[in-house]
Amino acid sequence: MSEPYNWRNTLRDYASNSGVLAGFCVAFIGIALGWSLADVRLYGNFTYGNVSVFFFGIATVLFISASEFLLFSKNYDVFDYSEEYRKWLEKGLSEKNWDTIYRENNKKIKTLYKYGAHCYNCAIFMLYFGLLFIMIPYNAFVALAVFILGATFQLFQTSKSRP
Repeated sequence: MSEPYNWRNTLRDYASNSGVLAGFCVAFIGIALGWSLADVRLYGNFTYGNVSVFFFGIATVLFISASEFLLFSKNYDVFDYSEEYRKWLEKGLSEKNWDTIYRENNKKIKTLYKYGAHCYNCAIFMLYFGLLFIMIPYNAFVALAVFILGATFQLFQTSKSRP
């Protein structure tokens, strides 16, 4: 019989993915700032590059926040230890109610995971908005197609991945 899926083991992977995506956002900011098409005026002193940098900046902050929430949730995963170490803890601290500790920690993990997932999903949308505004001066049709396709897939994924 196989062991049940332990979703808590994926928290570190999600956190590292958030960190990598934050790096991509910073790279996109560098591209937007150095690209002459990003200097096309949108309204007044606002350019497409300004708006895209704004959205990429928000996405970067949200990705970093998601990574922090997910890494912090790993601190409460005391049941990620080996079976031997867990038995040693239970034997040495027999006065503790391990079922209560497990429930409390699992609740904290789920709460932090939820916050991290919300930050991550919002960051993906901000990333698509940033791409939209950086691509519009190049080709508005392509920019809109990429944005609609990406946002649609993200909405579909978000609706299907709720625990």
